[in-house]
Amino acid sequence: MLVDDALGQQGYGFDKTLRQEMQKVFPGNGFKRLPAGHAALRSYYLLRRIGGARIVNPNLEAEEFLQEVLYQLGVNETADSKVKCLRLIHEKMIRNVDDKKETLLIIDEAHLLIPAALEELRLLLNCQMNDRFLITIVLLGQPELRDKIHS
Repeated sequence: MLVDDALGQQGYGFDKTLRQEMQKVFPGNGFKRLPAGHAALRSYYLLRRIGGARIVNPNLEAEEFLQEVLYQLGVNETADSKVKCLRLIHEKMIRNVDDKKETLLIIDEAHLLIPAALEELRLLLNCQMNDRFLITIVLLGQPELRDKIHS
């Protein structure tokens, strides 16, 4: 899913788009309206409720990026290699399925991703069970993100 980022005004941009997309992806989850406040705070609430994470600075090398994904998903175990990162991420996705949660990863400023990190995201989409994907990835970024994805 590719969404233009217009974070800023309350009720517009990221928060409104996230809420609309979450209702499409996870219908019937009963998202409730939150008190007025900063859009990022309301979005954080939604992410925690469904088992998701948001990365706001993806300008990292591939292994560092995976470590950040792990951290943002709430896994506190240290991963000193790419293999361990991937195992821990996969275990977290399986735990989310067992807990009846979706694993949602939102990458803000995704136009800053290096090609190797984009490839790691693509490979994460290969994690699936017989009847479902284990992760949903939302990329938010500037228009140049489209070119980066298509190259």
